[in-house]
Amino acid sequence: MVRHRSDAGSTSQNPVAASAAGGDGRLPVLFLACSSFSGSTLLSFLLNTHPEITTVGHTIGWRYTPGERFYCSCSALLEACAFWRHVADAFAAAGLPFSFHDFGTRYQIVGNDRLNRYLTAQLPRLRGDRVEALRDRLVAAVPAWRRRLALQDRANETLMRAAMAYSGARVYVDNTHSPYRLWHLARGPGLDLSVAYLVRDIRGTVYSYMKNHGWDVRNATRIWLDEQANILRIGARFPRFMTVHYDDLCERTEDTLAALHAFVGVAPHRFDGDFGAVEHHILGNVMRFGAKRIAKDERWRSALDRRDIAYIETAARRFIARRPGHPLGDILRRHLNDD
Repeated sequence: MVRHRSDAGSTSQNPVAASAAGGDGRLPVLFLACSSFSGSTLLSFLLNTHPEITTVGHTIGWRYTPGERFYCSCSALLEACAFWRHVADAFAAAGLPFSFHDFGTRYQIVGNDRLNRYLTAQLPRLRGDRVEALRDRLVAAVPAWRRRLALQDRANETLMRAAMAYSGARVYVDNTHSPYRLWHLARGPGLDLSVAYLVRDIRGTVYSYMKNHGWDVRNATRIWLDEQANILRIGARFPRFMTVHYDDLCERTEDTLAALHAFVGVAPHRFDGDFGAVEHHILGNVMRFGAKRIAKDERWRSALDRRDIAYIETAARRFIARRPGHPLGDILRRHLNDD
């Protein structure tokens, strides 16, 4: 039996009715910053069991082909889901374009994905707060691009407000991973942002990269280290920043969730072990249809060969030695010392 969150999704209500917000009127938003395959879909489901927290997982939507039948985690086709119809109505009421294939919430100012990444996210080689801030000023100086980003700001806030109104929640969780998205969300005055950095054992994530993307161990390890360094660098600009370990989420679930609830300012809420007992409308990978109980993924221990494990661990120790005092060092030491 699925427990429904509230009756806020009634078609008799205004789809853009004001949801609960912070004392200053801004929407409280918890952003999950992480690499792929770090357990963020699991964390989204767990946080969504709290009656004052809501999430759709990937706020930017999920890319699927026009002919594909894409299903919400509630098992309804996206176009037939009552929640997503409510969101579509909210966009219409706000005078914003909306498609189930494209919510308009992805920060994209040109059609080419690589060029768009350079304009809105990660530069190819030159990195750092100053260089990226200069890039952002140059982008904002182009009127058409500035207007497009402003439209995407409105789309994000509209989706978040619609989700909160439907569920009666007062905190929205954005599980879109990239720390660069944080910069965009922080641009407007309407959101009150907190950041939860979800991190999994380097060996587990590198194995997932190799299995799912076909990358070799060197490339997968380099990308993981680069992603964590970027998350920690950008996250340092946000005063409310919390690190959440995947191992703790799986093994000390109650304590981890209690810490997150306190972090975002909601009352403690006991998790009964079955996150399938609550209505969810979460987008993401196929895990959204799987078992609704926690199962820690440590397949890397048997799937990676000894040479790959040795390479990953050597690269981690080399990072610690070359960048003493970097916050990622403590995370790497924790993983390496667990064994």
